[in-house]
Amino acid sequence: MCNSAKSDGAIDDDEADRISSQIGDDVTAEEREFLRTHLSSAMVPADVMAAKVPADLTAEAYAVSLLAIDLDHRDEHNYLDDLAAALELNDTTRHEIHRELGVTPP
Repeated sequence: MCNSAKSDGAIDDDEADRISSQIGDDVTAEEREFLRTHLSSAMVPADVMAAKVPADLTAEAYAVSLLAIDLDHRDEHNYLDDLAAALELNDTTRHEIHRELGVTPP
């Protein structure tokens, strides 16, 4: 989520709020600090992020990345394209994720 929010060069207030709301209130101070650190760190290339995702969680990883952003910038579309390719998600799966989340597919 943090990485996709950085894909347009900046995490805006809406994206930061969206990410914070996704983790909820039942997190430790250490977990909140982890989030703050990742929000302020440099963006990681999509292929590096994808390499860290277990094979059975690729669709979920794409979905949470999609939830974090507004898709109002070409760089965000490019990042999701790169992430989907690195996660080896086919277009059908990707479009289904967009449909389920109510986000127009690229």
